[in-house]
Amino acid sequence: MLKRGMTDTHTHPFRYAAFISYSHSDEAAAGWLHRALEGFKPPEGLAIPAKGALPRADKLAPVFRDREELASGADLPSLITTALEASGALIVLCSPRSAQSQWVNQEIRAFRDMHGDDRIFALIVEGDPADDISCFPPALLEKVGPDGAILPEPREPLAADIRPGKDGKPLAKLKLAAGLMGVGLDDLARREDARARKRMMAVTAASLTGMVFAAGLAAVALLSRQEAVRQRARAETEAMTATRTAEFMIDLFEVADPSEARGREITAKEILDKGVASIETSLEGEPKVQADLMHTMGRVYTGLGLNPDAERLLTEARQLKLDVGATPFEIFETDTALGRVVFERGEYENALAHYSSVLQNFDFQNAKSQDIKTYIQSLAGAADVKAQSSDNLDESASDFEKALSLIERHSFLESDLHAETLLLYARPLMLQEKFNEAEESLLHSLEILENIHGAQHYLNSRVLHEIATLRYFASDMTGSIEYFERALQILRTHLKPDHPDIVRALNNIARLKLETGQIEAAYSDLSEAIEIQTQLGRDAHPETVFFLNTMSVIQAERQNYDDAIEAANKAINLQKDASHRLSGPMKFNLGRALCAAGKSEEGLSSIRDGRAELSDYYPDGNWRYGAADEFESICLAKLSNAADAKPLSEKGLTTLQTALGDDHYFTRRAKRWMDSL
Repeated sequence: MLKRGMTDTHTHPFRYAAFISYSHSDEAAAGWLHRALEGFKPPEGLAIPAKGALPRADKLAPVFRDREELASGADLPSLITTALEASGALIVLCSPRSAQSQWVNQEIRAFRDMHGDDRIFALIVEGDPADDISCFPPALLEKVGPDGAILPEPREPLAADIRPGKDGKPLAKLKLAAGLMGVGLDDLARREDARARKRMMAVTAASLTGMVFAAGLAAVALLSRQEAVRQRARAETEAMTATRTAEFMIDLFEVADPSEARGREITAKEILDKGVASIETSLEGEPKVQADLMHTMGRVYTGLGLNPDAERLLTEARQLKLDVGATPFEIFETDTALGRVVFERGEYENALAHYSSVLQNFDFQNAKSQDIKTYIQSLAGAADVKAQSSDNLDESASDFEKALSLIERHSFLESDLHAETLLLYARPLMLQEKFNEAEESLLHSLEILENIHGAQHYLNSRVLHEIATLRYFASDMTGSIEYFERALQILRTHLKPDHPDIVRALNNIARLKLETGQIEAAYSDLSEAIEIQTQLGRDAHPETVFFLNTMSVIQAERQNYDDAIEAANKAINLQKDASHRLSGPMKFNLGRALCAAGKSEEGLSSIRDGRAELSDYYPDGNWRYGAADEFESICLAKLSNAADAKPLSEKGLTTLQTALGDDHYFTRRAKRWMDSL
């Protein structure tokens, strides 16, 4: 017997696989879930008991999410009611905000009346079910008897959980997908792992074909009449290398045969580690092949963010190349790869040393096209290091211009190399506040990448991220948010949730939310970013200075002054030297928190020290001077010096209004302070 309003799923298929119920404050999580579910394809051969509740057999789509912000009223709009009736399941995004949303609670009760509560699933995005103010909407906890009456004992919902340190998004997605399909999580996870291994083998097979083909072309191209004997020998060596490479790649996946695999436990790194062990043992008698494969595997590890493993392999590859008498150009190729590895780890001086060894010893007279490409990569890498240090911007820009000139001269225009060089070139231009030139460089880079790879390629996200940063520097908050969201959408499509690029995007979006007054949302995003950064072993990375400085500001806005002081001190201690461009802002942010915590003299000193350092990096009129004046005014007022506090607050507000406009959150905060005096 069907419950009141319940649809017969066998004769009247549902239009939607699920209805996502959420507070609009959780829009980002709802968007992720919507994309994740609609992009999920059930593995082949999976017996799905709940097929009647799924509109399609090939994917969990469509999922209903989009709805307008609802006006006050007693009843749900007809569009929502119709969508609930047409949905095979309800997924409730649980947070303190959704728990207090009348619409989320109404949607739960309406769905339950239509379909019962067996197909209601929960996803915790924020908050704690054990807190006095629960993240669970009250309607989700209601237990209903056969007669429809609410029973006194509460319902205990089982929920997936994407909070930091819990399930994580990949596992949460699988839990919800298993629930929607009515299958066991372990069975689904095993099949997903098997599917992932098949994809990896397909990609590797395609790469292998390209490697063998490229090796053959290289051997043929090197033949010449004048050096027939020598070139024939080299061709034989290349052919042997290609053959041994093919054997290695086949053996690599035979080692990871599914019959030996451990289901969900097996990882790409485990497969690669076994491959590296094979290189180090079975190829001892073939150092040339060994060196080439170690170089290749080192670059693979770099792409996976496994920098210590990458550096070890590339260093061994370099030594082997020296031992077998490799050409200087082959050594340069590995030096360039090592430069990138240590750069990603934040060791800028070490990276510059690797790049410089290429640039200082390069022989253009005997260089071939691929060798010139290596030189350009090292030149751009060195220029990027100089831009990161912020005190060699003119030299950095000059190096990038030289690299772009070489790209044109040697016919690398409209290539990936051209696009990446344009992308990196924008950084020193931005820091010099040459925003128009920087945007022109970035838009050209994006155009090249879209022409080569299409609009949704992973590389495009890097350019979109930099355009968003540029718009932020140019005080275009709306444009910045638009480009950051486009970048994040591409990143979430291609990467795991704990990838460094997603961490950077979360940090930057958190900064935007802070500056538009979305304090709690900013805190949530940045907390996740910092936690992942720590899990990745990047808590001492120079980028983390920016994360911690922003967290200090957010915690002060949340009136958690002890936490704000801790974050600011961590940021200050993490900077490599006192010349960091955030040194001044970090000190006056620390001072603000100290004053609020009752340490006014110490705080005032820190604010004044920080303000004095601003001129090293920021021109007069920059908004940071206004913030420093505002914070000093607050400290003076706490020290009962209202006579000096009032004019200083007025001065700070004027600077912020001029630099950021009246609607910026920092401006509005400063105005509230001035009005309170």
